[in-house]
Amino acid sequence: MHKQIYLFLIFTLLITLNATSQENDSISQEVYKTYSTEPREVAYVHLNKSTYIKGEDIGFTAYILNRDSKKPSLITTNLYVSLEDENNNVLVKKLLKLENGFASSVIELDSTFTSGTYTFKAYTNWMLNFKEQDYFVENIKIIDPKIDKTIESKAITNSIDVQFLPESGHLINNITTTIGVIIKDSKGFGVPDLVGQLYDKNQTLITEFKVNHLGIGRFPLLAELGNDYIIKINYLNKEFNYNLNENIEPLGISLSVLNHRNLAVAVLKTNKESLEYIANKPYTLKVYNNNKFIQEDVVFLDQTAINKAFDLNDLPSGINMFILFDENNEPIAERLFFNYTGIEVLKTQDIVAKKQNDSISLNLSYTNFDPNENNQISISVLPQETASYRRHHNIISYNFLQPYIKGDIEQAKYYFTNITDKTKYDLDNLLITRGWSSYDWTIKQKNTIDVIFPFERGINIKGNVNKETSSSERTYMVQGLDNQAPQFIKLRINQKAFLLQGLFITDSVSISISEVKKNGTLAPSKLYLQAFPSQIPYLRTNTSLLKPKENYRSLSYLDTTSLIMNSISNVQKLDQIVLNKKIDKDIIRSRELSAGRFGKVKVVSDEDRGRYRTLQDYLVTQGVYTDGRDQRSGTNFYTGRGRGSSNNTMTVFLNGIPIAGSQQKMLAAFPMDNVDFVEINTSGIGEGFRGSGGVLKIYTNPKIPKKNTGITGQSYDVPLTFSKNKKFYIPKYKFYYDDFFKNFGVIDWKPQLSINADGIVNLKIAEPEIPFTLFIEGITESGSFIFEEKSIDLN
Repeated sequence: MHKQIYLFLIFTLLITLNATSQENDSISQEVYKTYSTEPREVAYVHLNKSTYIKGEDIGFTAYILNRDSKKPSLITTNLYVSLEDENNNVLVKKLLKLENGFASSVIELDSTFTSGTYTFKAYTNWMLNFKEQDYFVENIKIIDPKIDKTIESKAITNSIDVQFLPESGHLINNITTTIGVIIKDSKGFGVPDLVGQLYDKNQTLITEFKVNHLGIGRFPLLAELGNDYIIKINYLNKEFNYNLNENIEPLGISLSVLNHRNLAVAVLKTNKESLEYIANKPYTLKVYNNNKFIQEDVVFLDQTAINKAFDLNDLPSGINMFILFDENNEPIAERLFFNYTGIEVLKTQDIVAKKQNDSISLNLSYTNFDPNENNQISISVLPQETASYRRHHNIISYNFLQPYIKGDIEQAKYYFTNITDKTKYDLDNLLITRGWSSYDWTIKQKNTIDVIFPFERGINIKGNVNKETSSSERTYMVQGLDNQAPQFIKLRINQKAFLLQGLFITDSVSISISEVKKNGTLAPSKLYLQAFPSQIPYLRTNTSLLKPKENYRSLSYLDTTSLIMNSISNVQKLDQIVLNKKIDKDIIRSRELSAGRFGKVKVVSDEDRGRYRTLQDYLVTQGVYTDGRDQRSGTNFYTGRGRGSSNNTMTVFLNGIPIAGSQQKMLAAFPMDNVDFVEINTSGIGEGFRGSGGVLKIYTNPKIPKKNTGITGQSYDVPLTFSKNKKFYIPKYKFYYDDFFKNFGVIDWKPQLSINADGIVNLKIAEPEIPFTLFIEGITESGSFIFEEKSIDLN
């Protein structure tokens, strides 16, 4: 009886997962399906450096991919970016527009910043629904030369952190188990090439192991109950002794996965003592990857080992979770396995450099590329000896590895830079040391996912009508949506609200909404307006991030005179102009705008805006009329030569967008407040058939200071708008060959390149005086990844 109770407790222990992440709840195939049903996105950002000098620009390109297909995501258009200091204070935040899954921008490291470590984040609203790391987060270093006259790597202390983790989470009596080893220094980085020895309780040497350049390794152990194991490691002339504290269980099943040629072989082992309790019971081995799964039945009869082989071509690319379930559908062992099969990586076949005056034109050629596919490539150009590019990830590792692993991964890009058998072996060792996957299974209690944060596509503005005005039909005109034509909205009787969707308003602007009266005049709308989203949501991260890894070497001197700190954005170009006589600036601008146009261009002056209330009032003075000549009741525009004939109505454009005849009545009453200039082409030459009655082009500028005292619209300051793309500023240096430039200099940053129909990527850079490296990242529409670091010496 006591033995049965003892065995019951043992098996209860065996089927218990890590209490922190698993909470002892059952996992079913149906629950996994539920968890994987919702589409997922993964954010990755290619930063041009990892260490910056204050005064530089951070150049970056964001790639948002579908987590399942590993192709650019076309769902979301809103990307949030922030930069935080070490106290989690947000110093910069931006809303960027994603186009085909990509966005590029610049962050200026102005006086707000000082020396320290900062966290760069990029995420979509949808990602906030999930606990896994689908968002992008990375530490960067900023150096203020006025504070740090020198850079010195802090000495590492003579201490190490060592962890030993059995494969699939269990050490079972009389079963040979692989033990993963990871050794880190005081900075959290792997200690390379250390050797360790495993001894039993009698001080007998059992085996010896050596970790790789990232401090990761493995060794086999045939565990025995009652034996105590000690590991000895020598580091910096000091011996460290560790007890293997992992509990050895008398009964159970172990799970290991081997990569054998083109197969993933799952090996399930038990001991003879366990057969009495598990024989003939239906176990299930399930393999999960995103929303794909494979399962195999497992039944132990009288054997202590069962092998299950899976063709790598049948398994999804990337991380696969092998999980063993008992007869009660409880997970008792998990093993992460990486399948490299099916990952497409495009490599440059040739690089041709051609000198053009003081510049270099580089042609990067690619083969096996579909010229009909969209693609995006970003390239950071840095000195070959740079100490400023110590990033841990690339676009491949961040999509195939990071979302599925708990915690940060040192030099994750190593596993995808030059894929060999050794690379695959090292990655397998990493997965053994990481234990359970990053999936949060707590949702299985309710078998659903709370989707609180929706996908976002632009900005939505809701106009709420008060009760008094909702009892009649009303028409509203919305202006100020960048250079878009005004939008006209008609509300039915008792309709209390309207919604403007998918607006891409840049910078901090005000829109104006007018109510269109029955006689065509405009008046303030008196609406209650709301914008969604109205602010940038804060992303809380629990990930312990690694800093960019420094070389453990002596000093690097900062010569503050080597970097010219003036940013282009802070420099105003002043032209000296001597005027012998007064020339009307509006006349000069009209002449400039008329160049290359067939029509007559008239720039509207402040005097015009004060004199004429509506656009039609002004156009009459320029020979353009409506049906009612100088009245605002007309529905079409005419020139004086053909007014009143339906065959001679003018084609009208507002900011380049054609305006339908039904909306031209409202356009006639358009206020002059922000009309910039008009082009009147009475002949219609250059416009083809649509110009037979003449062409009228109207251009607005919402930033014109309003001189007119007549208020015709309700102004609304949009609380959150999209950031405009800024040009990346390449710093100026006194010397382009000294140690400062070699370590911290920037040659160029190309955020938005593409492979053309001939398979060529062309970029032009200023001719460097020293060898340089291209840090290339990108992806194609079909999901082929691009990652290379190509060093070039032109001498």
